[in-house]
Amino acid sequence: MKKLITIILLLLSSMISYCKEGTQGEQGKKLSNEDMEKLYKYIEHTLKEKGKKEENKVPIATKTVMMGMHTNVVIPLEIISDIDIDAMVVDNQDAVIPFEIEVSKTPKKKDYYRIKYSEDAIDIDKDGKIDTHIYSSKYINSKIEKNNFVHIKGRNISKEGRHEKIIYIDVETKD
Repeated sequence: MKKLITIILLLLSSMISYCKEGTQGEQGKKLSNEDMEKLYKYIEHTLKEKGKKEENKVPIATKTVMMGMHTNVVIPLEIISDIDIDAMVVDNQDAVIPFEIEVSKTPKKKDYYRIKYSEDAIDIDKDGKIDTHIYSSKYINSKIEKNNFVHIKGRNISKEGRHEKIIYIDVETKD
């Protein structure tokens, strides 16, 4: 099967080389039956003589093609600051803790990007009552957002001790 494909490819390449190279709209010269028989004999003789194998194949011609490509790279807005909030709440005290969020660059579009928290209403002591809320401005319009705060309601915390919670922050678009 491989020899048959090789013969067909050699036949086609030889036909192309024997045909007259025409200009636009002109057809190449057609081969007569005698020329075709000569071509078949030449191909058979060449294959027998050289004992062609798969690994000995050499390309007839190589060409280098130059291509160009232009892309627009958009670097998304990302949060580059880590936020650690430590607060001590005594009895029924309410605590409001402000914090800042820094993003990678100033947004080009106003009122387009917004902050999304993995949780914004949190049960910090895991007793079933929501005791901590995170509030932020609706949209990110500057590199450093300062209108963010955590509100802890001490009356809803029933378990004493140190409580920790990890909240993930993402930037999402208006769409």
